[in-house]
Amino acid sequence: MQIPPGSIIFIPYLDNTKDMLFTICKDLVERSAFGVCSYLGDRVGISTARIRVYFIYTSILALGSPIIFYLVLAFWINIRKFVRQQYFWLVR
Repeated sequence: MQIPPGSIIFIPYLDNTKDMLFTICKDLVERSAFGVCSYLGDRVGISTARIRVYFIYTSILALGSPIIFYLVLAFWINIRKFVRQQYFWLVR
């Protein structure tokens, strides 16, 4: 179907495009961030967002050295989950 010249085409504009993009990026980061900040937040009793902000600030001030701590903690959490899954598998 061809559109006749001079006709007005209505293209809906999403008013919340920035919000949708922010939500998509936030979900992507939260899923791929190993759950370290949420684990620490649950253990210490501080909100996850506040821990993320503190981590970002300390990474900037310490020139990225907390990233090593973050990766070690992520590795430790994943090993711990794996061991628990294997233990529950053996107990059944």
